[in-house]
Amino acid sequence: TPWLCATCDTCVTRCPQSVDLPSLMEVVRQEAKKKGIMPIKEVNRFNDLFLNNIRYFGKSHELVLTGLYNLTSGHLMQDVWSAPHLYFNRKIRIRPHTVQDKASVRKIMAKCLEGGNK
Repeated sequence: TPWLCATCDTCVTRCPQSVDLPSLMEVVRQEAKKKGIMPIKEVNRFNDLFLNNIRYFGKSHELVLTGLYNLTSGHLMQDVWSAPHLYFNRKIRIRPHTVQDKASVRKIMAKCLEGGNK
């Protein structure tokens, strides 16, 4: 189950108790990795690329994330036909929008993933 969580926060926004399941799922993923329990290789690759994307930009940049995933997974043309539609509807940008204080984001991530794969 933790590998299927998209970390979209839909469950958090709908939960009457405000349980932060995506954060819990990330902790479970990191603990599983430490114990050698790995998901499907592509799910693990996407999760690692997503976290590195956030470390670098301070937030997710979908175009970079998709490009890196497609290159490293061998799915070179996956989602390529969606790009023009997403671009013209302002869902993706060519240039990444970064946060001003990326160092703080990295510090928060390091604290959250302390002892895990950084």
